Amino acid sequence: MVGFLTFLEGQQPGKLISLATVLAATPGTRAGTGVTQYPAVGTSAAVAAANPGTAPATITFQLLDGSGTQLAPAATRTIAASHQTAFFVSELFPNGPPVVLGGSMRITSDKPIVSTALLFQGNLFATLPVFELP
Repeated sequence: MVGFLTFLEGQQPGKLISLATVLAATPGTRAGTGVTQYPAVGTSAAVAAANPGTAPATITFQLLDGSGTQLAPAATRTIAASHQTAFFVSELFPNGPPVVLGGSMRITSDKPIVSTALLFQGNLFATLPVFELP
């Protein structure tokens, strides 16, 4: 199956606030994305993951700084087969640093998944690229 997803946020009557599209992705077990989080100016990051498989997938999220040093203990979540979920970085790493600039997140899974990342600032949002790791 190939497809894409468009996130849309608006107000009445028909005022568009933000629009972002996620392109089709091949499921994999290792991915990465950039992370920026700065609550003082209303900036936060989130990651969404989908399990297209027939068995539950156990996913590990690692928050890293610009040099690759882990900033908080890894977070593990399980996604049921044919389900998806999303988390703000602050939900995955509640004891992590409140400000992350130039950081990244490593996403690994025991089953192939697809993921995307979003950057929020107030009512505005954008997708962040998620890339396959070797």
